This record gives sequence, C-alpha cells and structure tokens, in this order.
Amino acid sequence: MARETATYRDNLERLNELMPGSEMMTVSDVSRALGVCRASAKDIVDGHLVNGKWVSKATLARLLAK
Repeated sequence: MARETATYRDNLERLNELMPGSEMMTVSDVSRALGVCRASAKDIVDGHLVNGKWVSKATLARLLAK
C-alpha cells in the first residue's frame, strides 16, 4: 500500500479551505485555487478528470504532493 507524501495532508487541508463544501473541482476551480492560467491547470490534472470536467480534491492534493 502506498504511503502519503509529507505534503499531501497540507495540500488537502488548503484545498478544503479554498473550496469548502465540495469534493470535486473543475479545471477553472483548479486554476483559481492554484493561481495559474486555465491551460496550466488543465496540464496538471490531465488524465485525472472524471467525465472530462471534474477532479477530486484528494487527487489534486496527491498530484501537487509529487
């Protein structure tokens, strides 16, 4: 079983602060949360989108912790 990286929990906590009340984020949400352009946000989550539109906060936290 894979272990969490040291920053995973911190990333997830911050995403929960930025987007309370939702588990899933759109590419536009990711862009705003990370302060990057939409194209960069799409590159970050590419291959992890559900229905081509949504990414979970847990997945994004894991991607950012790599």
